[in-house]
Amino acid sequence: MQDAIAIGDSMNDYPMVRDAGIGIAMGNAHPNLKKVADYITFDPADGGIYHAFKKFNLI
Repeated sequence: MQDAIAIGDSMNDYPMVRDAGIGIAMGNAHPNLKKVADYITFDPADGGIYHAFKKFNLI
């Protein structure tokens, strides 16, 4: 899990985002998910995944 990056927006993603090496919450994510995320990106419609991937040098 420490080598994993997890991206989520709802509470069913909570354990995944919390336990991943890097947990990313989408901009539209539930407030409690944002609290455990290492990084909060933009909303999906605003290129959130793209911006997160750029931030962590994945693209």
